[in-house]
Amino acid sequence: MVSLSDVVQTTTRGLQTGQIGRPVALRVIAHTVVDHGELQVTAAWLLHQAESWFNSRVQNVIVIGSVENGQISILASFTSGTSALLSIGTPVANQGIVELVLWGNHGTLAWQSEATHGNLATADHQPPLAPRATELLDQLRTIWMAESNPSSQTPTHSLSAVAEAPIPLAPPYGLLLVSGDHTHQPGYADSLLQGGRCRAVGMTDQDDISPRRRQLNEQMARRLGIPVLPLDAALRREDVHVVSICAEPIRRGPIIVEALKAGKHVYLDKPLAGTATHTQAIMAAAAQARVVTQMWSLVRSAAAARMRTALETGRLGKLTAFHADLCFAKGTPGTAEPQVRQETAVPDRYELMEAKRELTNVGVYCLVSLLWLTGKRIQRVGATTGNFFFREHQNNNMEDFGQMILELEGGMIATLSAGRSGWQSNRDSGLDKTTLIGTRSLETFDAHRPRLAVWSDAPAWSPPQTDPEDPMGMWGGPKKPEHVPAPKHAWLMPAAPAKDDFTHFLDCVQAGRASDVPAELASHATAALLAGYRSAATGKLVALD
Repeated sequence: MVSLSDVVQTTTRGLQTGQIGRPVALRVIAHTVVDHGELQVTAAWLLHQAESWFNSRVQNVIVIGSVENGQISILASFTSGTSALLSIGTPVANQGIVELVLWGNHGTLAWQSEATHGNLATADHQPPLAPRATELLDQLRTIWMAESNPSSQTPTHSLSAVAEAPIPLAPPYGLLLVSGDHTHQPGYADSLLQGGRCRAVGMTDQDDISPRRRQLNEQMARRLGIPVLPLDAALRREDVHVVSICAEPIRRGPIIVEALKAGKHVYLDKPLAGTATHTQAIMAAAAQARVVTQMWSLVRSAAAARMRTALETGRLGKLTAFHADLCFAKGTPGTAEPQVRQETAVPDRYELMEAKRELTNVGVYCLVSLLWLTGKRIQRVGATTGNFFFREHQNNNMEDFGQMILELEGGMIATLSAGRSGWQSNRDSGLDKTTLIGTRSLETFDAHRPRLAVWSDAPAWSPPQTDPEDPMGMWGGPKKPEHVPAPKHAWLMPAAPAKDDFTHFLDCVQAGRASDVPAELASHATAALLAGYRSAATGKLVALD
C-alpha cells in the first residue's frame, strides 16, 4: 500500500538518476483524497511539485470537475512550455488508485501499480502547504469560481444517428485505393484484401498532387498490379464498391464527400478531415448516402473489449470519468530545442514525410474510444501542445505531444495525454493506459497487462537506423532491412483473438448495418481536436458548437 506522497518521492528519486533527461510533461491520476475539501489542496501541492521538477512556474491553468462530486481535473502550462495534467478524486467504494507518468526528453518515469483496480493506494492527507503552494491554491480557487461551472448545452442528436440503414451488398467488392505508399494505405489494403471479399480495382488521387505523392501512388499500384486512374472516373466505375481513403488530412475531406456522393462504402483514415468545413461537408454527405462509413480506430483492441465489458456488466457502475494516455514509442528523441511552443488556432497542415501533428494523429484514438464507450457528446475542450522530443516536428511547427481536458454532457470528465516519445520510451509499442472511474469501482486498463516479462542476457533491443524517408517510423511501404525495427520481446502479451477492424467494416457492408465508428462519431472526435488547437492557442476552454 502506497500513498500519493510515496509515489511523488519515488519519482523525485527517479528523476535524480538523470535517465530521462529534462522533464517536459506530467500526468497524475490520484483517487486517494477522502476529504472533498482537500481535492484542491492536493492539486496545488502537485502543481508545486511539478514546478520543482520542471524548474518552471505555472503560467496558465484550465479546470473542470466538481469538488462536490469528488473529482477534479486540471491542465496546467508552465513558463518553460512544459505541461501537467492532474486528475484528483476521492476513493470509490473505499478503493483508491494512483497513476503517474513523467515524460523526459530522453525517456519516461512511469509508476507501476501493484494491480490495476482498487485498494492500490492509501488515503492521502497532504502536509501543510509551502507558501508557493498556498499561492497556487488561491489561484485554483479563483479560476474555479470563474470557469468550472458545467456547460448547459443539450445534445441535439446521437453520435450514431444515421438517416437510413445502409443497403446490404453481397461480395465480391471492388476496392479503390486513394493514396498509396507512405500512408497507412499499405496496411489497410492488405487487410481489406484478406479473406477474398475484396479485389483491388485501382489506385487514384487528386490531379494536383505533388510529384512525390504521385510517385508513391504509382509505386504501390505497380506492386499490387493495378492501374492508376483519374479520381472522377474511378468513382464512377460500377465495379468499385469500397473506397479506402488515405490522402493527407488537409485534403481528404473533399475526396470523402465525392466518394459518398458516388454511393461508395468508405473506409476512412484518421483523423476524418483537417478543417471544420470539410468535416461538416462529410457529415452532410454521409447523412444522405445509404452506405457504410468507418474510421480506423483501436476500439477492437483487447483493452477496449475489457473496458466495454467492465461497463456493460455493471462492474464499474455509472461511468463518471475517462482518463487515457497513449504515446507511441517511435522516433529518436532529445533533438528538440527547449522552446515554448506557440500553437496555431487553425492548423493548415497535419502531416509531412518526417512529422505529424501528434495530438491529432494519436489523440484521435483516445477520443474515439471515449465516444465509442459512452455515446456522449463533448461540450468543452481544453488543451496544451508541446515540442518536447523531436527536431523534425519542431522544424515543421507540428507538436509531438499534447494533453487535453474535456467535459461531456451530464458533467462527465475526460482527459488524455497523447504523442510520440521515442523508440526506447517504452518496452513495447508505447504507453497505452486508460483509467475508468465509475460509481461502484475504478480500474486502469493497460494494453500491456497482463504480460509475460522477459529478463535475460540477450542483447538489449536497439532502434533501427534512421530512415531519411521516414525518420519517425510512421509510414507503410517497402523499407530497407536496416530501417525496419526489430520486434521487442521484453513483454509478451496473451494472444487476443478478436475480429479486426477491417473484417467488421466488410461485415457491415455485407449485412447493411452501420459501423460503430461511422462518419458521425469520427466527425465529433475531429471537432474536439480542432477545438483543442484553439484552446492551446488561447489558453482557454473552448465550447463545441
